[in-house]
Amino acid sequence: MTSTNLLGGRAGTKFLHPFVYTEVARDRDLFPRVFRTGLLPSFYLSESSEEDLRSYVGTYLALELKAWIYYRHPTSSIAYWRSTSGFEVDFLLDDRIAIEVKTTKIAHEKHLAGLRALREEGTLEKFILVCMEERPRLVDGILILPWKES
Repeated sequence: MTSTNLLGGRAGTKFLHPFVYTEVARDRDLFPRVFRTGLLPSFYLSESSEEDLRSYVGTYLALELKAWIYYRHPTSSIAYWRSTSGFEVDFLLDDRIAIEVKTTKIAHEKHLAGLRALREEGTLEKFILVCMEERPRLVDGILILPWKES
């Protein structure tokens, strides 16, 4: 299997994040702060470069959105949504755009459930599912975008 390192080697090092779980778990005061500031990695290196890339996509997009807000739209906000029944959407931009990130190669109905639940509230304008598909498409008013085009 051939893979491409899109991050110039940075994701392949063990120095990307300052903490690992075993370091933080010992200190009860440090533990909540690390989770709040995002200093604990949400993924760990595996034997498969494709698996590493798939697990990194959500983190990559979160950092890209934060950079976009910081540099282009400093008055914008980014949030996370979870319903009382357990549906989730990864990113809400300015209470206008909902973005869900999935690492699937083909988006199915179950991957759209969180966006559909949020759409029922009628408060947002645009709904996007970012995944590993090859081409963009529109399903029931939800834009499905390949992560490379997001």
